[in-house]
Formats: sequence, structure tokens, C-alpha cells
Amino acid sequence: MTKREKAMVLAMVGATLWGGATLGLGYVKENRAAAKVDLQKAEIRAFADSQRALVVPLRLNERERMVLNEAAGPWMESPFIDRVATARPVEAPVQEFFYTGFIQAGPQQFAILNGREYRVSEAVASTDFRVESIQPDHVVLVSGSGGRRMTIALQTTNEKRESP
Repeated sequence: MTKREKAMVLAMVGATLWGGATLGLGYVKENRAAAKVDLQKAEIRAFADSQRALVVPLRLNERERMVLNEAAGPWMESPFIDRVATARPVEAPVQEFFYTGFIQAGPQQFAILNGREYRVSEAVASTDFRVESIQPDHVVLVSGSGGRRMTIALQTTNEKRESP
């Protein structure tokens, strides 16, 4: 056998050993994971059985026993859990405020800022500000830290209302 043939045989043996070890380790890891899941299921079954034994002296009626047996069985996936995360665009921070409307219903006053209704002390969306006071001709906003105060005048012309 030549040196070249010996090198090729040696490379093939090495590749075979490496492949066998890789597949073997993967198989062992899968079996460990499966064994762990089986152990957890066995622990859950043992817990459920111990709880059933504690329920026996309570003398449950047939319906109550049926409910407990149904609860011990496999559960369906909840229709109330949203499994698909929906990505919503993050609103950009508000740079300007547009006070375009004033509403008074009894003692309640509402200001329409940037197309949304706000009451006194409500936080303004996508900002650090909250509404401090509402007047028919202006709104006073104060920052969450209390360091900034802004007075926004009511806009009355159509061209200003179309600005946002």
C-alpha cells in the first residue's frame, strides 16, 4: 500500500469515527431529554394520584368526580393565548402638539390633542407629558418629571388642523 492510500484510509477511518461519535452523542442527548420528560410526567401523575387519594374522604358526588377526572386528562390548547406575536410599529415620539377641540359634558372637560381625547391628569400618548388643566382656549401640559410646562392654544383654522 502506498503512502497516499494509507493517508486516504486513515482519513476515512477518522471521518467514520467522527461521524459515529457525533451521531451517538446526539442520540444519547435525545434519550436523556426524553427520559427527563418521562420522569416529569411520572412525577405529575404521582402528584395527581396523591391528590385523588386525599379527595376520597370528601364524598364527592358523581358530577364533581367527573370534573376532577376531566381536569386530570390532557388539556386542549387555550384559544385565549395569542401564540403568534404580532409586531406593531412603535410610535415615534411626539414633537408637536395640536389642540383642536374642547368638549364639556357636565363637570367633565375633554381636550382633543393630536386627534385623541384627554382628561385632566391623563398622560399624553407617546410623550412624557400629562394634561394639567383644560380651558376652552388652551391646554396646559406638564412633563412627568415636572420640569417642563407647555401651554397649547386652541387651533381654529382648517389649515392648522390638517397639519399632523
